[in-house]
Amino acid sequence: MYELFVPEAVIIKNTDSSPVIYDLQQFIEPCEKLLGEGHLIDFKEEETYEITEIFGNIAHRLSLY
Repeated sequence: MYELFVPEAVIIKNTDSSPVIYDLQQFIEPCEKLLGEGHLIDFKEEETYEITEIFGNIAHRLSLY
């Protein structure tokens, strides 16, 4: 997953009353642990809505799953 993001990427989970903000390492580590320890045996995530906005050389993507 590290190849998909710039090192300074910020991932924001905005489903509760206040957002949870992750840096790239904080986002990836729990996924690696689930996969590495064999606790996750089935998973499917599908984007149901997206919008990508581009401002000069900066892109912002909003995704709903």
